Amino acid sequence: MAIDAVLYDEEAAGRYIGGAKSPVSPRTLQRWRLEGIGPIYVKLGRLVRYRQTDLDRFLDESTRTSTSMISKVQLGRNGNDKEAGNA
Repeated sequence: MAIDAVLYDEEAAGRYIGGAKSPVSPRTLQRWRLEGIGPIYVKLGRLVRYRQTDLDRFLDESTRTSTSMISKVQLGRNGNDKEAGNA
């Protein structure tokens, strides 16, 4: 990891990906970690931290052009290309 890497705790990561007005709650980030669908995180002993680059990647992978389009995050969770229309 680069020396200048920015690490966020759950609250700061939630504000980063959800915005100040509607942040993603720490509880949601915890559930996402359990389900394996959230952003990549760093585990430092008991501490959980998120790198800004991983949060940016998560946002990029969650980007869609229509409401019927499955995201790369969901695709990874389902493990099925057929649902993305790539059969």
